[in-house]
Amino acid sequence: MLWSYPELFGPGRVRSLVIVDQPVACTVLPWLNPADAADFGATLDYDGAAAFARSMLSADSERARLAFLTSMLTKDIPAQDLQWLYEQNLLLPMPWGARLLLDHVMQDWRDVPPRIDVPTLVIGGEASHVAPASQAWTATHVSNAELRVFTREKGGAHFPCHESPQPFADTLLDFLKRN
Repeated sequence: MLWSYPELFGPGRVRSLVIVDQPVACTVLPWLNPADAADFGATLDYDGAAAFARSMLSADSERARLAFLTSMLTKDIPAQDLQWLYEQNLLLPMPWGARLLLDHVMQDWRDVPPRIDVPTLVIGGEASHVAPASQAWTATHVSNAELRVFTREKGGAHFPCHESPQPFADTLLDFLKRN
């Protein structure tokens, strides 16, 4: 979803950009080479992506949502934090969440990073469900980008700002001071 802003408006309306654990593609779409797709983050297959969205609409929607959320976090996240994140997730009503999710995973934004010409911080995590290599791919395709991959101990899952706020905040503030 982040990718749609520079796609629609270009990078001219921002002075800098921070990309947190967002691959340029999530699904190996029919026109993508599966071997190349893994490099930039596409790991879902086409039918699996559709089935995943359908699971969000099923009678087991709440369980599917909890499983998906859990897959984005480190295993040692405190139970109360997981519960709070889950409660926040449930605020987005279905079917809107399923539509948003399907739209997100079916996009191919590979053409956007080369058009970004502002200082950019690309953040990934060693323990994320999004492969850190995909964030490295993005950083190499954005001019003037720097890459920061958090270790598991420093909150290196999909939500580093929540799991280990201080290292994330320090990294973000340092980048913003310089840019």
